[in-house]
Amino acid sequence: MVWIFLHCSYAVTDFNQQTSSPSVHLVLSTLSFNDYSWTKNLSSQNYKVIPYMVDDQNAQYHTPANQGNEAMGHLTYMYDFYDNLPDILIFLHGQDYVWHIDGALEYSTAKSLNRLDLTEVLRRKYMNLRISWDIACPNWMNTSITIDSPEFSTKLKGEEPYMKDAFEALFPGDPLPEILAAPCCSHFAVTRDTIRSVPRERYQNAMSWLQNGYMSSSISGRIWEHLWHWLFLKRAVDCLDEHAALCRNYRICFESAGD
Repeated sequence: MVWIFLHCSYAVTDFNQQTSSPSVHLVLSTLSFNDYSWTKNLSSQNYKVIPYMVDDQNAQYHTPANQGNEAMGHLTYMYDFYDNLPDILIFLHGQDYVWHIDGALEYSTAKSLNRLDLTEVLRRKYMNLRISWDIACPNWMNTSITIDSPEFSTKLKGEEPYMKDAFEALFPGDPLPEILAAPCCSHFAVTRDTIRSVPRERYQNAMSWLQNGYMSSSISGRIWEHLWHWLFLKRAVDCLDEHAALCRNYRICFESAGD
């Protein structure tokens, strides 16, 4: 196996050909007991940390309820900051070492952020920070599956039979995709203009759906893991070639896809 590490610069060129350093918020949807002091040691000084506490109504930034896992924190930030967004938003859980980060990045959120190519975020508008296709791509959530379907798996896809109803409630009028697929797990970067391309009321409606729905947080939160790319790209499948995405997103490049 050969890895080629390329230098990654955080100076970017915007679409008006002006060179600048983008402003960035790190939005952590986290529990009050989680330690996010690791964010103080990030190599980029442009990251401003915004911790959204899902279990502390007295925190400076908090969600209306502890429901929907990290989705509630992400959506609450989008609603609250809609008119005061930086150039780039990076949405994360609160921990550093998590399995949601790829092994090539040593399962470290800090290492992934230190290598993240912000130029690529600006170019793509929305970027899932996870690369792996494991239990995610290229053909994962089938919106025709019901609880009675023989293909239904409570272990791997407990949210699958609820996807159709959730999609139709959250995106009324949008065509229902047969398949929804993208790397998991609600770790993503997105630009200011992309967030504002969605009406602010939609974020409020999504928060209400989480808060007032009949599903457990484990189900409703996992449903949103399969919907961010539809929300921002209107794309049902967002499964980029793994080795190419690792190179473009993080400048960790293999000589070939088979390495």
